[in-house]
Amino acid sequence: MMYAEGFFEKYAVKSYHLRVAPTNLPALHLYEKCGFRLLEKEEDQPNAVWRMVKDL
Repeated sequence: MMYAEGFFEKYAVKSYHLRVAPTNLPALHLYEKCGFRLLEKEEDQPNAVWRMVKDL
């Protein structure tokens, strides 16, 4: 993630999003630890995902 964030900051990206399965608890904890927050629950799809965002 550090490489990606360096790239984003170089090009003045203000935030970025990712999607994760709500059942993937290890990933959710990692993303929260790295500063992501829940933006939206996309549960109307065949496979529910949560969209998370991190502001830079």
